[in-house]
Amino acid sequence: MRFLSPWTTRRPPSSKLYSTHEFAPSVLDQLPEASAEFAGGFVRTRPISIRVPEPMLAQIKRLAAQKGVACQALIKLWLDERLQQERRADLAQRRCAGAGEHA
Repeated sequence: MRFLSPWTTRRPPSSKLYSTHEFAPSVLDQLPEASAEFAGGFVRTRPISIRVPEPMLAQIKRLAAQKGVACQALIKLWLDERLQQERRADLAQRRCAGAGEHA
């Protein structure tokens, strides 16, 4: 089986592509881990529209290009990371509050 690479320029139609190719281990190693919430199943998505300043969007697009991902994927990754931080902080705060009640 041949490996897919981001630098491959000639590719067969996608229906044939995945039956004769697989992702190179180096490409798979570069993919970010999915959060537990999203790993292992279909998650319904809903489109939203937000306005961001043009310089901010340009910077996001530059960063996404450097990382080799779509800018929307990068934004979703950042949102997921921040939500995880907020959940951890909320959990830690509840634990502290609960410990104070039992003292």
